[in-house]
Amino acid sequence: MVPPQIVPEQWYDLVDYWKTKKVEDIAIHNARSRSFHYINHTTGRTSFTQIRRKMVAEGLPTDKMSVWKYTRNQTGPDVRQTMDEFERQLSMLPEDYRTTEDARDSVFHDVVGEDGHGYCRTYGKDVPWSMVYGDKSKSSQSGSQSSIVAEITKQVRTELRQELRDEI
Repeated sequence: MVPPQIVPEQWYDLVDYWKTKKVEDIAIHNARSRSFHYINHTTGRTSFTQIRRKMVAEGLPTDKMSVWKYTRNQTGPDVRQTMDEFERQLSMLPEDYRTTEDARDSVFHDVVGEDGHGYCRTYGKDVPWSMVYGDKSKSSQSGSQSSIVAEITKQVRTELRQELRDEI
């Protein structure tokens, strides 16, 4: 369908339209919404499903942070800062937990942000939340972190008790 041609006499009507308060409010709202997406992916029209399949074929891990890094320009300062913060927080976990997907995804959500309503980061807009997390409730996204924290706390307490016994 070819858009209608605007003749010079209609330009003034178009300019008046863009000057209306309603259109201005919409533009301000949209600009504010776009500001929350500070690090965009660079995959173009390639879907995240295709990206994940490609990563599996290449033998790469497909946890959320790995996919996020794979789909970003890693030379950008914002991307580097996010990746460094992820590595910093991951390094604070015991070595046993650093490689588990739950732990990595939990740190990913701390650094990049939680999934949105009906949207799972690094899976694309067409993959429903329930397909990624199963029958778990939405709170399990942060709940997985609390179970990890509980396990880490238990391990630290055990190690501290052993050190105290050794000192005594």
